[in-house]
Amino acid sequence: DGTLVVALAGREGPHAGVARIEDGCPVLIAGGLPAYRIVFGAITGVADVAYLNGELYALLSGGDTDRGGTPNGLYRLDGVGGAELVTDISAFIREHPVAEKPRDFDTDGQPYAMLAMGDAFWVTEGNSNQVLRVGLDGTVARVADLSQGHPIPTGIAPAPGGGAYVAFFTHAPYAEGSAKVVKVAPDGAVTDVWTGLTLVTAL
Repeated sequence: DGTLVVALAGREGPHAGVARIEDGCPVLIAGGLPAYRIVFGAITGVADVAYLNGELYALLSGGDTDRGGTPNGLYRLDGVGGAELVTDISAFIREHPVAEKPRDFDTDGQPYAMLAMGDAFWVTEGNSNQVLRVGLDGTVARVADLSQGHPIPTGIAPAPGGGAYVAFFTHAPYAEGSAKVVKVAPDGAVTDVWTGLTLVTAL
């Protein structure tokens, strides 16, 4: 209906959430979701939010299952404050390691952005460095393993003819010109699209 819906990182603790904007003011749709402090002091909570088949979903990146917390994953929002876990991304990351684990490996991963693709979402995950297909039936599958060199995939957008464009943030020290955007095909094939970029965060 044209309403703007915003993902909120929150502050450390149960302070992440999702809000809609009404008359220039935020109105909380879901709150009390977990946020935690990651590398370099940054806070992560709800990473992204999107509609699919008329329902609103949140991509949680503030989970911490190592300490008994909430798993990272796809959550369905009921519009009255509730958030139901649909797909557990933390479990998939533990059970299906990528080819090159990063030195700062996070057992919950760091889901970053999601894109509706048919009856599922494609999700960029920037710690283990991969693109995942996250289904509404609770399944997770790897579309592409991007872990070589720890490029940190971030933004995602649909590509003409199928598949998606995926942006790279790159690892520290974030050398100028070292980032790029790649195309990930439905079969997982990866090709460069734009190179010589720096710290790409969104597409």
